[in-house]
Amino acid sequence: MATNPAVISLEDLDPQCPPAVPLEHLVQGYPRLAGRMGLIPETAIFRRFSALNIRNLLYLQAELMNLEMELQKQELEDKASGHEFKQNFSRDWYKVTSPDPASEHYQWSLILNIREKLKQYSKWHSTRVWDCH
Repeated sequence: MATNPAVISLEDLDPQCPPAVPLEHLVQGYPRLAGRMGLIPETAIFRRFSALNIRNLLYLQAELMNLEMELQKQELEDKASGHEFKQNFSRDWYKVTSPDPASEHYQWSLILNIREKLKQYSKWHSTRVWDCH
């Protein structure tokens, strides 16, 4: 038998005979609380962190707005650069995504960064965290 009354080892359990109280074999604390919530799902209560989720959305929104302004600025700079390859970025997907050893490729890295931020933003925005109380 286990020496600590709050903990029963797996060896102490008879697989043919489940414990009379199904939670008795679980360590007190989170394991037993999770066991209880599993047995009686209506007792499961979780905080939604609505304000933190909304704050996160606001930060993502601000980041996206900044990235959008950077991209617009870079598009203008590339168009006015006098570099034929860069001047076509706004019209030629292949050129904007293809590396050109003679030029920096900042516009494409911005686009990729925006894409990742939009994934995060869209995921959180679609959960409608502001409906949670």
